[in-house]
Amino acid sequence: MSQISFSGLASGLDTNAIVRKLVELERRPVLDLQKRRSALEQKQRLITSLTGKLEALSTSANKAAGKGTAAGMKAAVDGTSMTASATPSAKSGIHELEVLGLAQPHRVASDRFSSDSAGVMGQGQLRFTFADGSETLVSFDDTHSPSDLAASIESLDSRLRATVIDDGAGARLVVSSASTGASSGFIVSSTGDSSGLEHGDAVVSTARDAELRYQGIVVRRPGNDIGDLIPGVDLRLKSTGHATIEVSPDTESPRERLDDLVNAYNEVAKFVQGQLSHAGTQRGPETLFGDPGLRSLQRDLGRLLTSALPSGSLTDFGLSLARDGTLSIDDARLSEKLRADPEALSTLLGGAGGLGKQLAEVADRFARSTGILSVQKDTIAKNVSDITKQIERIETRIETSEARHYQRFAKLEQSIAMLEAQLASTGLLWTG
Repeated sequence: MSQISFSGLASGLDTNAIVRKLVELERRPVLDLQKRRSALEQKQRLITSLTGKLEALSTSANKAAGKGTAAGMKAAVDGTSMTASATPSAKSGIHELEVLGLAQPHRVASDRFSSDSAGVMGQGQLRFTFADGSETLVSFDDTHSPSDLAASIESLDSRLRATVIDDGAGARLVVSSASTGASSGFIVSSTGDSSGLEHGDAVVSTARDAELRYQGIVVRRPGNDIGDLIPGVDLRLKSTGHATIEVSPDTESPRERLDDLVNAYNEVAKFVQGQLSHAGTQRGPETLFGDPGLRSLQRDLGRLLTSALPSGSLTDFGLSLARDGTLSIDDARLSEKLRADPEALSTLLGGAGGLGKQLAEVADRFARSTGILSVQKDTIAKNVSDITKQIERIETRIETSEARHYQRFAKLEQSIAMLEAQLASTGLLWTG
């Protein structure tokens, strides 16, 4: 806030410098909050990047599994608002679409608890009321931790998903609908000690349907995976915007699909390793170092790639897992395997228990709109919004305080000037 001041005309004090120092002291909490917000925003960008890599892995894995490529059909998308795959029944053609809005689950986040320990919530009861009028009651007491309550919620109602997230300032219980769509919404009320889930500002996202325009008609679906709009084409909506889908014959070989799958997987593996590796350097709060969701993804991928598949182990096909989690292909060994069994690679990639389908399932579990990464991203977005509001409140208070400082010094200068004038008029003030 700009102030007009006459610094030290009577007192000789550098009023502007004094006020600046006072304001700097009052602004220190803002600097800390800005640092926290910057770290959270960087985490948001990292999660968005990882989600994109997992979506690319899902697309490559589904393609490798034969979903959308059997009988020689493929779907190419021009645009970033969706991905698409063609089934054997798809017909060649070009389709123009526009995503107007994504389907999302209903999600609420509790107040911050000091820790994820027993007793921090007190005791009480939560009531979840759904759109169809049904209700679920969940009780908690001093023996329960937030994680215990999350487990109780999921065990009592399959329509809900619950987890505890440490946002850097405390533990927060996040409860989401297990599915997306307007009908998946719920209302929380409580008795006894409050968790904050029932408050209006606890809502992180509101349940809604996906909306898109196709052939001039606005279409609504409860989810972002749509398989009943374009015959033979499965859509996955990612963001708002236009997209053009071209369905055409596919002549790509199983080996090319394997290469695409390995490349997409390695992008995910390198990202995960880069975030979780210590390398002797302390990792800051702006990274995903130690993130439980990322560790869970690393475990799931490692377990899948080291377990036996119906067609045999990966090493039988010349695929090996490096220490950093990436995959490499031994061309000579793969060629030897295919000479002995030309259909072996299709068997490895396709089928119910094939590598392609299983990798797609892991990728989808983390990247989908109700998945772990989405919960983290929405919770971080709410924390960023809360911090921004807190900064705005402090800045407003600082502006008022700065004006008050200048007013006080102005009165001081005025009082000194009046005193000097009085002394001068009585002959008691000498100069020189």
